[in-house]
Amino acid sequence: MKSVIFVCLISIVVGCWSKKPNEEEAFEKIRKTVSKEVLQNTEKLLLLANIEEIEFEKAEIIIREYLIVILDRKSKLETQQDYASLIKSISKKVGLPEKKVSSIIFSYSYEMRTKSEIGEQYLHELNQSKEDYAEPGDIRRY
Repeated sequence: MKSVIFVCLISIVVGCWSKKPNEEEAFEKIRKTVSKEVLQNTEKLLLLANIEEIEFEKAEIIIREYLIVILDRKSKLETQQDYASLIKSISKKVGLPEKKVSSIIFSYSYEMRTKSEIGEQYLHELNQSKEDYAEPGDIRRY
């Protein structure tokens, strides 16, 4: 009987111990993804920092913190209050007003386009113009 309890306890301890590294690995993966995103968009962040008249490091922290929370599936931003508290916490961390933090996040996420987005739009417009000038019986049109 004692051996059964001992085996159960060992199983629970090992089970709990093995879950922590998985959570840490998932968080590390999110951090790496965000770091890659920030690195690929350094120019975008620099321009945004200049436009908003803040240090580049603060703009980077704002976007990094925002993306980590957005990509982390455990954090559920479902209500207006959830987003407001996220903005408030980032605001406190970087020492900027919530309005400024909101503006930076909005500009980064919705206004500023990356080089790949511009290229995709160009290719789309190029394909559209080819379709517009195709002859009525031309199979390229379909």
